[in-house]
Amino acid sequence: MSKLVRIANGQGFWGDSIDAPVRLVEAGGIDYLTLDYLAEVTLSIMQKQRRRDPQLGYATDFVDLMKRVLPQLKAKGIRVVANAGGVNPEACRTAVLEVAKKLGVTGLKIATVTGDDVLARLPEFQAQGLKLARACSTRPARSSAPTSTSRPRPWWRRSRPAPTSCSPAAARIPASPWRP
Repeated sequence: MSKLVRIANGQGFWGDSIDAPVRLVEAGGIDYLTLDYLAEVTLSIMQKQRRRDPQLGYATDFVDLMKRVLPQLKAKGIRVVANAGGVNPEACRTAVLEVAKKLGVTGLKIATVTGDDVLARLPEFQAQGLKLARACSTRPARSSAPTSTSRPRPWWRRSRPAPTSCSPAAARIPASPWRP
């Protein structure tokens, strides 16, 4: 017999209303709550925030959401999957753990995924002769010092059409040197 798993998505972008995920948690009946915060321009904004303050670089409204729903999430056994950590997932994790401590919520398992921020390695890649390209086209980056970069997504990212607009500051390393 198969088990029914209910997955709800409560957020579509950074800055989206937190009322929808709150209502989903309050209504119950879900096993997982997913929240999507990231896009290329969002990563550039987060990178700028982290440069100004090393404790930033994540979706701070995710932490605000956790303040509102964390006790209910724990009580109902709802698991959260989010990319709110942006360019500083450890700082986001720390902020959520601080909220949990203030609310008296214990026994949480909070994982982070790291490894795609290759900004510090750009000089190494440039020394190897790799050219930077803007995230939304194959045109060269306008600056030799981009504000953000990350390892390109797997095949699905490379196969879909480029967006019609993006931030000129968002740069990435071309997909060709990477093997999925």
